[in-house]
Amino acid sequence: MQQDEFENFCLSTGMINDGFAARDIPLIFNLSMFTQVDEIEKQRHIDATLLEFMEMICRACSQASFPPPPVENEDGT
Repeated sequence: MQQDEFENFCLSTGMINDGFAARDIPLIFNLSMFTQVDEIEKQRHIDATLLEFMEMICRACSQASFPPPPVENEDGT
């Protein structure tokens, strides 16, 4: 996954709110990527692995601070 794909993912899932702005997406993407030794000869630093993507999701959800889901009472309300 690349940064523009992650941005499209965040926008299409409705993650953008008061706590998580679109301008935070590049920062979260870069913080989630592993350090790369050779960024000149290889393109690995712009393609996220599954582990890096999971970290992006965790950082984005933490930044967005979603409210907890409503709890149903025993009587169903």
